[in-house]
Amino acid sequence: MELNHYMPPEKNPVHSMVAHHDSIDFVRINEKTSSPQIVSASHDDTFKIWDLEKKSLVNSCHAHNQGVFCCDISPNGKQIATCSPDQTVAVWDSSNCSQVARGTAHTYKVYFVTYVSESQLVSCGRDKNVFLWDVRNMSSPAKSYQVSGNGTFRSVALSPDRSTLIATTAESAVEGFNFESGERIFEHKVDYDLSVFPADKQWLVEPAIIYVARFFKDNSFLTCHQDMAIRKFQLTPSGPQQTGILRNHLDFVRHVEISENEDIFVSTSQDGSARIWDVSSATPIWNLVGHNQIASCAAITSDSKTIVTSSYDQSLKIYRL
Repeated sequence: MELNHYMPPEKNPVHSMVAHHDSIDFVRINEKTSSPQIVSASHDDTFKIWDLEKKSLVNSCHAHNQGVFCCDISPNGKQIATCSPDQTVAVWDSSNCSQVARGTAHTYKVYFVTYVSESQLVSCGRDKNVFLWDVRNMSSPAKSYQVSGNGTFRSVALSPDRSTLIATTAESAVEGFNFESGERIFEHKVDYDLSVFPADKQWLVEPAIIYVARFFKDNSFLTCHQDMAIRKFQLTPSGPQQTGILRNHLDFVRHVEISENEDIFVSTSQDGSARIWDVSSATPIWNLVGHNQIASCAAITSDSKTIVTSSYDQSLKIYRL
């Protein structure tokens, strides 16, 4: 497949923040606080809280015995959830970084955690498990989803109608579960495309990871892939149907984030860049520059005016639209 070599105009960051001492994997924005905050998760075993307007560090929490792979913020903004290769999922009070709860049911690296309600989390990882947690009692998972056992799970997302939980894998698949019952309802294999890489490219492991999935309000969703693609799917009763594919990055696509009002989405890449896409367009409208290593994640304010990106270069960049 021929790549789209169109290069959108560049946008430079208005500010850069550095305090982590290792790669940053994930970033979220908390707008439920008196002043909007950024939460960043890093391989330095910490998550940090930043004041978005003052562009200053507010708090730093030593969260895990190994790196913090992912973080999320509760819908009311009062809690932060984190996960780690130390096999745990933890919940923190966002006002003072004190630990609220910790779950220890995973038996290998935990790659992803996300809130599905004020009191419920879902986590997944390399142990091939997907767990639902009640943050009021994390002595054991509230539910264990009936996985196929074929996948190393990289991310989870709940459909807007709350019927279907999807999990993406490192084996180029999307598994779907009935959210309430936990029953697995589909396993959809995605054909990744090696033709986009140089013909003489040698692989120790072929580029099969689907890093993350993000839903639109109509139950369609985007996924981002190691074969440099962003794929569009529509969730149907029989499983996901692919409706499109977007390419513009020059390396693995690591994250995709959809704005709250669904006018734009942002992709980040191992090529060190982030792209802003108009939802209705097949080409990006901005190329966000400034990182010199992997751009790992992005977060968007609710008005779509501010974007924060994270990177393995240990920095956060702020962009204004």
